[in-house]
Amino acid sequence: MPLEVEAKIALTPEADRTLRSRLAALHPAGPQRRHERNVYLDTPDAALRRAGCGLRVRRHRDLDTATAAVVVTHKGPVRPGPLKARDEHEFNAASFDDTLALFGALGYSPTLAFDKRRDRYRLGGVLVECDRLPYLGCFVEIEAPDAAAVQQARERLGLADRELIAAGYPELLAAHLAAHPALDPHQLTLSDREDPAV
Repeated sequence: MPLEVEAKIALTPEADRTLRSRLAALHPAGPQRRHERNVYLDTPDAALRRAGCGLRVRRHRDLDTATAAVVVTHKGPVRPGPLKARDEHEFNAASFDDTLALFGALGYSPTLAFDKRRDRYRLGGVLVECDRLPYLGCFVEIEAPDAAAVQQARERLGLADRELIAAGYPELLAAHLAAHPALDPHQLTLSDREDPAV
């Protein structure tokens, strides 16, 4: 069963620029730049959330090639430990709208939908993803096959002393929505100011 092991760190705009400079030196070819639309689904009684699981349908578009893809992901409960680790299953789908309609017919409805700008760098077996989200700002996620590789990448990137965030983006956005009830949880989009490439 595939296991996702990651560290998530919030960044100020200045820290984000510093990290990107380090990554440019380590990865001269530059990142894979993409825009994402993420839709999280659950049953009416929130069975997935209560079990600590997540079901996501994501459409992403490469900003350099304009190619697009749809990916369905199920994430299991977070395992105990210093880093966030959970079982993850993914597969590609042909149609974003048809996939959502299929899950709807099975009793899973959208609970949260948000845009994300992601720049992805691959450093050997480690993925480093610089993210920008509406209302939340900048983050970096470091994902690797095991905790030791994640920790080594944190040190290499000068992030070893930065506080780790255990919550996922859905939980962080849910907290923001609770504090701002006028916002529509299905229309969390990036503005031109937040992401000029969108």
